[in-house]
Amino acid sequence: MLLKMISLDWRSMKIYQIRGLFIPLYILLFGLYMPLIVFPMSVFVFLSFSVNPFAVEEKGELNYLYLTLPVSRRMIVTGRYLLSLIMMALGFICAAILMPIANIFSTSKWYVGVKGYFLLISACYLLYAVLNLCMFPILFKIGYQKGKFLGFYFPVVFSTILVFIFNMISTLPGNETLMFDIIMWATENIVLVGIISIIAATLLMFISYSLSLLLYSKREF
Repeated sequence: MLLKMISLDWRSMKIYQIRGLFIPLYILLFGLYMPLIVFPMSVFVFLSFSVNPFAVEEKGELNYLYLTLPVSRRMIVTGRYLLSLIMMALGFICAAILMPIANIFSTSKWYVGVKGYFLLISACYLLYAVLNLCMFPILFKIGYQKGKFLGFYFPVVFSTILVFIFNMISTLPGNETLMFDIIMWATENIVLVGIISIIAATLLMFISYSLSLLLYSKREF
């Protein structure tokens, strides 16, 4: 039944699937400017694409249909998350193919090696988990139309605040080389940074899923 829920969500956003064919081209255009951006761009675009079932669901009032089926709300939430994880995996595959192509034509060359790819994937998984936490619980609670503004723009505002705080800390006496020190430590401990990112991302995904399940179970239709 869980596979049927994933299939139902996938079929429900049929009108968006044609647009999905242009995603690789969109990502590649950004990659021609800087190949390193291909991975985070792929994660963001495919995650954005995975929220389309919320839009279709609300427009067609499919929640009422889903709740008439012999499925629980937990299964609906789980199916939506699994579909999103599949989209993330497709994003990684797409990025792994497009980054070498972008490297050929871009004036900015990035050859990261196996450890570099591991760090990129783990860091982008963390990015995906943060964005997922910002989007999915809100969409499950108040729907797409009301939640899309908070879901899409909250990460931007939150990131801006974090950058502002980091800039303030880095301007304090003795912290002038903080960014350089962090980069140097990360490059010297790539595997450790990758493992920490994967653990943190998995924890955030669990929090996101649990929160979505709690909010959706109490939502009234």
